[in-house]
Amino acid sequence: MSKQQEGVKGLHFPTIEVIERVPGKHDHPENLPIQPNEVRVDGKQWALSEQHPVTVNRISVRDGDAVLVTMTVLARRVRIDSETTK
Repeated sequence: MSKQQEGVKGLHFPTIEVIERVPGKHDHPENLPIQPNEVRVDGKQWALSEQHPVTVNRISVRDGDAVLVTMTVLARRVRIDSETTK
């Protein structure tokens, strides 16, 4: 756990996978950029918008650090509300 994560107890830091799915054998040349067409959050595939393709900017993190990720996602329903906590 990174120092960033230690300061936020009780929160879940998801695993986000940005994947280029290609049919057949996967032998993607290392010198070509990956063109993502699938996003998974904690292993569950999310719907993507054709008007807002996946864009990955330069990533520079130390091993174990949390990474800030900004995504545009499609949703069937959005709930913005308050809840009483104990």
